[in-house]
Amino acid sequence: MFYPITIPPTPGFGWQGGAEFDTLIRAQESGRNRRIPRRYIGLHRYVAPMKNIPLQAAQSIAVVHKAMLGAAHTFLHIDYLDNQAFNEEFGIGDGSTKDFQLKKTYSPGAGASYERDITKPDVDGDIRIQGDAGIPIEILVNGIATAATVNRATGNVHFASAPALGAVLTWSGRHYVCVRFNRDDLPFTVDNVSNKVFITNGSLELIEELNE
Repeated sequence: MFYPITIPPTPGFGWQGGAEFDTLIRAQESGRNRRIPRRYIGLHRYVAPMKNIPLQAAQSIAVVHKAMLGAAHTFLHIDYLDNQAFNEEFGIGDGSTKDFQLKKTYSPGAGASYERDITKPDVDGDIRIQGDAGIPIEILVNGIATAATVNRATGNVHFASAPALGAVLTWSGRHYVCVRFNRDDLPFTVDNVSNKVFITNGSLELIEELNE
């Protein structure tokens, strides 16, 4: 089950992660390699180390871990490497379709491209990066801001009236990743006392789930 919550902001927070693909690499007698993609969708994995944080901060993380039943349920996570879209195209109107899926396309050039469904948009601009004001989702049709209903749990965009034939649909804003804990235990330790406050350390392993 998916819950639209995030781990509370925590002092001492570190972060690493990104998309992981699955490629079978077979060495050939010629010395060359044959590379076979076994999955065409990148699953995001994250490690969030918590260093020298107050006991109270660790307790707030433990609340989320227990509520998720360890690795059983999913929640929201901010990918600090990839969380924003700017004028991203997500569809072309055909005069009858009213529902479209938010997407992002990664095109570094030379014909290389990767398309990704965005299923957890930050509709109201709740994501703050280094204290900014956040960016609510904006939907545009042919470059003009247009009213539409964006489903925060699926990334579906619904228009009251179908966009005209050939209309280019774009969006700007931020988005989350749907993740779960990658293990059922929570390996935190109490290592020191500072000003009568217990100091704890630990690390969270998170993995993206695509089906929720």
